[in-house]
Amino acid sequence: MSLSRNFVNYLITQKKIEDQEQQEILFFGAEVFFSLLTGIFITLLVGYFLNLHTIVFYMLLASMFVRKIAGGAHSKDSMNCLIITVMVYNLFAYFSLLTFPYINNHQRILVLFVFCCGMLIVYKKAPLELPQKPFGNQQKRLLRFWSFVVLILITFFLCLSLYYKVFLLEGYAVCLILLWQLFMLTNMGANLMGMLDRILFLIRG
Repeated sequence: MSLSRNFVNYLITQKKIEDQEQQEILFFGAEVFFSLLTGIFITLLVGYFLNLHTIVFYMLLASMFVRKIAGGAHSKDSMNCLIITVMVYNLFAYFSLLTFPYINNHQRILVLFVFCCGMLIVYKKAPLELPQKPFGNQQKRLLRFWSFVVLILITFFLCLSLYYKVFLLEGYAVCLILLWQLFMLTNMGANLMGMLDRILFLIRG
């Protein structure tokens, strides 16, 4: 039995929760939570061995809020999701490290581009609904509003980084991962995620 199920069974026993629907909600929530923690830990661990953990940390910190509120294309399998997460974050971190000297003088333009793309995509696409979990109109408006707030806050911190000339590499990496998260809100992003899923299923047999 998984750690998440053990944890929920303990809660059910201690709190004497008999409602089947509440139990299912707890099991689902715990599985998502523990999967998220596992993904973050392994992504950072791989980043540590590649000496990219600091960059990966800031990327995770920024994109986690966008992903949580605005949503995005999902893998159909938890293992595939973990593999894609580890690969994407560390590849983007490595790419940002390689290309930073060439983009450094143009980072203001990149931040403006990310902000403009973000506002447009969030307005058009956020929040991205899952077929099994549709949103009501009020919930949609609220999630879209908070998606705008998160995007504005991240852009504000990126502008502070540029103004004070600190964490410039990390800011560049955050811009790249934000573009990825925004892309995952689009139909093309969903198609790409589906293709990656199929490739990983073939590799894993």
